[in-house]
This record gives sequence, C-alpha cells and structure tokens, in this order.
Amino acid sequence: MNRLNPGIVAPALKGAVILSEIAINAGVLLFLIWAFDPSALDLYLINALCFYPLWISYNLLVGYLLWNLMPNIYYDSDGLSIYMIRQRILIPWDSIITIKKGMLLDFIVCRKITPVHRIYGILFGWTILPCIGVSSDPKIRDKLYLLVQENKV
Repeated sequence: MNRLNPGIVAPALKGAVILSEIAINAGVLLFLIWAFDPSALDLYLINALCFYPLWISYNLLVGYLLWNLMPNIYYDSDGLSIYMIRQRILIPWDSIITIKKGMLLDFIVCRKITPVHRIYGILFGWTILPCIGVSSDPKIRDKLYLLVQENKV
C-alpha cells in the first residue's frame, strides 16, 4: 500500500483539536463554578447537570468530525483506503465520482463510505454525497487524478 497524502496538516489539526477541547471544557467548568453564587447550590447543580453534559457531547462531536476530516489515504490496486478509529475502510476505484476543489481542502466525492463522510459532504463539499478531505496541494491532487483515471474501469 502506498501513501497518498503526506499527513503534515492532519497531525497539527488533530493537536489543535485536542488543545481546544481541553481549553473549552476547562473554561466552561470554571465559568460554571465562578458564575453562580455558592449559596444558590441548587441552581448550580441544575445547570451543571443539564448544561455541562450537553456541552461535552457537542465538543466531542465537533472534535471527532475535525479529527477525521483529513485521514491518511493509502492506495493500491483495489482502491483507496482510509483509517477511521483503527478500522480500514476501502473505497473501490469504481465508487469515486469526482474530485472537488474546495476553499481550504480538496475533496474526493464517492458513492458510499460512512454516514460521517456524508456529513463532511454536506458541511464542506456542498453535496449530499460522502466526501473525504484531501490536502489542497496541487501535486497530491494531480497524482490523485492520475490514479483515478488509470484504475477506473
């Protein structure tokens, strides 16, 4: 298996996601402790028990989406392979529809991957079809175009 993208941006993005998640959650917890008067303990407990779990779940969802936005992409004769949560997902060459150029990233538009990739397509690729984020480097885009043209039946 050969690697398509260098994976330089993805580790920096993943590190930024982790640090922002820690900072946001710590900030919200400190705000909840500071904002409410200790004498109004019942109000504090209601807000802490209702608001904070929703805030954590929202942050985990956003962190998960950003974490998997630009996966490491490998290719071989079967198709493209990406890894999500240590699980290999094979995208056959036949299921690749097109490569879209975005503002910050290029996207591979496919027929079927996972529901998470359909969310990427809606948010970033402006399509209801599943998308995979790829580096916006022209060399990688050209190499991907050539690979798709060579291996499509």
